[in-house]
Amino acid sequence: MSQAHRHAAEQSRRTDDEHQLVLFQLSDEDYGVDIYSVQRLIQVPEVTRVPQAPEYVEGVIDVRGDIIPVINLKKRFGFDTTDVSGDGRIVITETGEHIVGFLVDAVSEVTRLSNEDIEPPAPVVVGDRADYVAGIGKQSASGSNTSRLIIVLDVAKVLAAEEVRCLGNIGGRPGEDGAGWQTDPGDLPAAGSREEVA
Repeated sequence: MSQAHRHAAEQSRRTDDEHQLVLFQLSDEDYGVDIYSVQRLIQVPEVTRVPQAPEYVEGVIDVRGDIIPVINLKKRFGFDTTDVSGDGRIVITETGEHIVGFLVDAVSEVTRLSNEDIEPPAPVVVGDRADYVAGIGKQSASGSNTSRLIIVLDVAKVLAAEEVRCLGNIGGRPGEDGAGWQTDPGDLPAAGSREEVA
């Protein structure tokens, strides 16, 4: 086997065994979404309200000429406090054929977790969010015997099919030909980095 083939095989095994996640915060909880479902991260711009939209829909934003609906995840998940911190960010994700922005308190880093680090979600941990959660990740804290818990979301399940169709009537896909943005990990914080993307 050539060196190139060995490298490709190693990369494939690494992808199968690892999950690369963009981490963000809602209140004091850590969440993660697959990096390849994330299109970009932005600071919170002016949000335009949409009449008769569900309560969890903050409104729409204009990103380089494209209209994108914004979901307040705290409202969607039933948090007692739904205001977003001053470090708030919008995580723009692709949900099926639609682009949706998730409003969060902060974005911290990109990290990697192995399959062994992610367990099925326990109802006692995720509560009413069980339908949206793909698993619970455990990340060992440096110099500590404790583990950091990361709630790994299934982006495709955060919104029901009917809700996605309704949002599709609000927002539009980027580009004149209807092609969405391509995920560019170079636009996101490096693995292990806590640098945020403005």
